[in-house]
Amino acid sequence: MTLRQTATDLSFYLARQVDLPEKQVDSLRFGLEIIIGSLIKGILLFVLAWALDIVIPVVVALLVGSGFRSLAGGAHSTAYIRCLVLSLAIYLLTGWMATTYAFLISPDQLVNLLFIGFLFSLLAVLRWAPGPVPGKELNSSRHNQFKVLSLLYLFPWLGAMIYLASQGHSSLALAGLLALLAQGFGLTPMGYRLIERYDLLLSRNIGKGVATNVSQI
Repeated sequence: MTLRQTATDLSFYLARQVDLPEKQVDSLRFGLEIIIGSLIKGILLFVLAWALDIVIPVVVALLVGSGFRSLAGGAHSTAYIRCLVLSLAIYLLTGWMATTYAFLISPDQLVNLLFIGFLFSLLAVLRWAPGPVPGKELNSSRHNQFKVLSLLYLFPWLGAMIYLASQGHSSLALAGLLALLAQGFGLTPMGYRLIERYDLLLSRNIGKGVATNVSQI
């Protein structure tokens, strides 16, 4: 049973219980799909991060990445299972790299890298955000609103990461930087092409023919 089928069955059941109009059932299904998918991803990510002893850097990466993506959009897989595999790989790799290599970067170098990441993400947002996301059609006004919110998100992010670096939490600041860069890259045409190729490659073996509207990195 796919995630979409589970959410569909549950939405029809709930709709019958509360006499929800039929035209609102699809919105309920979409919401349940997001909630169930996010719960599965969150639980698996936490368990794997705990096993690797990188929980806190992974949590920071997840907060930064998901927060930025919810505003800016970006490249996505066309099936939940492929999204899940890619998401777990990105956040676990981010947490591991931040934990393993942060000691190689001096505080001054880290601050410089944070500014570079900020500028890269700023340019990506100005040029490409918000990226198209399934199930979220934006008119001109909403498009501009999400672009502005994406830009505003970057300023407190920079302040928070510099604060973490100044307090000796270099691994957490680096995790936040890598997560933002990954999501910023997902806005670019190259990022879309890369995810498209990944999706095509894995569609032959993972999640074949199973599409979903919530497949996001």
